[in-house]
Amino acid sequence: MNYFFLFIEKPTELIDDTAKVESDPFNHDLDYYRVVLCHFQIDVPESMFTEVQQDCEGNVGNRVVKHQADGSFTEQTF
Repeated sequence: MNYFFLFIEKPTELIDDTAKVESDPFNHDLDYYRVVLCHFQIDVPESMFTEVQQDCEGNVGNRVVKHQADGSFTEQTF
Protein backbone atom coordinates (compact mmCIF):
# COMPACT_ATOMS: atom_id res chain seq x y z
CA MET A 1 0.00 0.00 0.00
CA ASN A 2 3.10 2.20 0.15
CA TYR A 3 2.25 3.68 3.54
CA PHE A 4 2.07 2.72 7.19
CA PHE A 5 -0.97 3.01 9.39
CA LEU A 6 -1.81 2.41 13.02
CA PHE A 7 -5.19 1.85 14.58
CA ILE A 8 -5.61 2.24 18.35
CA GLU A 9 -9.08 1.62 19.70
CA LYS A 10 -9.91 3.98 22.53
CA PRO A 11 -12.49 2.93 25.12
CA THR A 12 -15.71 4.90 24.73
CA GLU A 13 -15.47 6.33 28.23
CA LEU A 14 -12.16 8.00 27.35
CA ILE A 15 -13.29 9.69 24.13
CA ASP A 16 -13.26 13.48 24.32
CA ASP A 17 -12.91 16.48 22.00
CA THR A 18 -9.18 17.00 22.61
CA ALA A 19 -7.98 14.40 20.10
CA LYS A 20 -5.62 15.71 17.45
CA VAL A 21 -6.53 14.83 13.88
CA GLU A 22 -3.83 14.64 11.24
CA SER A 23 -4.68 16.18 7.89
CA ASP A 24 -2.53 13.55 6.14
CA PRO A 25 -2.42 10.44 8.33
CA PHE A 26 -0.68 8.34 5.64
CA ASN A 27 2.48 10.37 5.18
CA HIS A 28 4.55 9.17 8.16
CA ASP A 29 7.51 6.85 8.63
CA LEU A 30 7.79 4.18 11.32
CA ASP A 31 9.52 6.53 13.74
CA TYR A 32 6.33 8.62 13.87
CA TYR A 33 4.41 5.55 15.03
CA ARG A 34 7.05 4.78 17.65
CA VAL A 35 6.32 8.21 19.14
CA VAL A 36 2.55 7.67 18.99
CA LEU A 37 2.83 4.30 20.73
CA CYS A 38 5.12 5.80 23.37
CA HIS A 39 2.65 8.65 23.93
CA PHE A 40 -0.08 6.14 24.71
CA GLN A 41 2.34 4.00 26.76
CA ILE A 42 1.91 1.03 24.42
CA ASP A 43 4.94 -1.26 24.28
CA VAL A 44 5.49 -3.35 21.18
CA PRO A 45 8.44 -5.65 20.45
CA GLU A 46 11.17 -4.31 18.19
CA SER A 47 10.54 -7.31 15.91
CA MET A 48 7.26 -5.70 14.88
CA PHE A 49 9.04 -2.62 13.51
CA THR A 50 11.70 -4.77 11.84
CA GLU A 51 9.15 -6.99 10.11
CA VAL A 52 6.96 -4.08 9.02
CA GLN A 53 9.98 -2.32 7.51
CA GLN A 54 10.96 -5.50 5.65
CA ASP A 55 7.39 -5.91 4.40
CA CYS A 56 7.49 -2.34 3.10
CA GLU A 57 10.80 -2.86 1.32
CA GLY A 58 9.54 -6.13 -0.20
CA ASN A 59 6.16 -4.62 -1.15
CA VAL A 60 4.42 -7.32 0.92
CA GLY A 61 0.73 -6.93 1.69
CA ASN A 62 -1.90 -8.79 3.70
CA ARG A 63 0.70 -10.56 5.83
CA VAL A 64 -0.60 -11.52 9.27
CA VAL A 65 2.02 -11.92 12.00
CA LYS A 66 1.56 -12.38 15.73
CA HIS A 67 4.41 -10.83 17.76
CA GLN A 68 5.33 -11.84 21.29
CA ALA A 69 6.87 -9.57 23.95
CA ASP A 70 10.12 -11.58 23.82
CA GLY A 71 10.61 -10.64 20.15
CA SER A 72 9.52 -13.96 18.69
CA PHE A 73 6.74 -14.05 16.13
CA THR A 74 4.68 -16.45 14.06
CA GLU A 75 3.23 -15.87 10.62
CA GLN A 76 -0.33 -16.99 10.06
CA THR A 77 -1.18 -18.67 6.80
CA PHE A 78 -4.65 -18.99 5.39
